[in-house]
Amino acid sequence: MEEVKSLDEATLKQLSDIHVTILHKEEGAGLGFSLAGGADLENKAITVHRVFPSGLAAQEGTIQKGDEVLSINGKSLKGVAHNEALEILRRARLPKQAVIVTRKPQKGETGFNVSIDSSASEESTDSTSEDIIFTVRLEKTSAGLGFSLEGGKGSIHGDKPITINRLFKGTASEQSPMVQPGDELLQVHTNLMQGLTRFEAWNFIKTLPDGPVTAVIKRKNSRARPSESLRGEE
Repeated sequence: MEEVKSLDEATLKQLSDIHVTILHKEEGAGLGFSLAGGADLENKAITVHRVFPSGLAAQEGTIQKGDEVLSINGKSLKGVAHNEALEILRRARLPKQAVIVTRKPQKGETGFNVSIDSSASEESTDSTSEDIIFTVRLEKTSAGLGFSLEGGKGSIHGDKPITINRLFKGTASEQSPMVQPGDELLQVHTNLMQGLTRFEAWNFIKTLPDGPVTAVIKRKNSRARPSESLRGEE
């Protein structure tokens, strides 16, 4: 497989400990685990920090906490910085299939995942165990998705995530609020919101055809969860 061929010779010599996991999923769904480590951190190896109980990885069963993650969808994680590894993990949300190559800790190893909390992140930047990530289906009209945006790259408060500011009265979002003010907008359709200005995000939303649109939302766990569209932590 191309995903295995991309690994270096030293890693390939340990093939007995290497596992190739294929996850079949919905477009936009997370893989069900978070990452720790990175070339810019004390723990250099990229490892599985946490496997979410309701996620795809837990359902499949091969990927475990402490496994070293060698590649995701053919992108090698060897020698990459933590944020770069997170970006590769985020990109794996888009296709309907994800191929993950991992290595199990060998006997005598204390496990790869020995990094301090500052090197462990969920699938989206600055996530904590208090955040939930879920997918909602919104209705796009000529007025947009029924809410205004704030934040974004280069905002008056600096580079901030794209968040929902307020819901427009009379729209589907206001009448049946799957989203709430303060929710972070991670992805709309197949487009990631990270790194966009508020203007760029709004312009992209306006270009979408009217009708159902899928969005990925991040919300603080203290907020009420939507009643229908929540798919669980991813």
